[in-house]
Amino acid sequence: LVQWVRRFMSTARLGVVARVVGRTHAVDATHRARATSTVAFARRGARAMAAVANDAEDPLVQFIIIRKDLGRQLAWPLGALAAQCAHASVHAVWTYRDSADTAAYVSRDNISSMRKVVLETKNAGSLDKLAATLDAEGVEHVVWVEQPEGIRTCLATRPYRRSAVGGYFKKCNLASDVCVAKNAAAATGTE
Repeated sequence: LVQWVRRFMSTARLGVVARVVGRTHAVDATHRARATSTVAFARRGARAMAAVANDAEDPLVQFIIIRKDLGRQLAWPLGALAAQCAHASVHAVWTYRDSADTAAYVSRDNISSMRKVVLETKNAGSLDKLAATLDAEGVEHVVWVEQPEGIRTCLATRPYRRSAVGGYFKKCNLASDVCVAKNAAAATGTE
């Protein structure tokens, strides 16, 4: 489908379609107008399909990075960690709401298919190092600071194309075991 859309979108193909449709309906002005609107409709449809294909190949993604030590060493419960991710995500979307990618990410057509990648980093030091790298490279993001404790817990980017920023997070793992199991917490005396 993607290849067909790309071929159809080429100028030469659109010209052929216009000539064929123009000859078929060259009987009178009404038919010529219909042919022109058919070609215009085909162009809009092909562009829309190409945009969908682009989204499938390189989707808008919001990256969220949580500190692993909050759950493992400090024994924060899963709900608290989930709340930190939610806080950082909403804060980034609101802060960068004027970005074209953010507007597309939360648009009526895309709101039910938002993509997020939740990753983990070791501790506050590694979170700060990642934030400094993103700052230096101009990648727009926020660091969530839990109040009143003043603990930096989570980082979230604004929505970006995966290809644009995915490389910055190669050293981060998918967040999978950020929480200590209850029986492990009881055994270590952290519960």
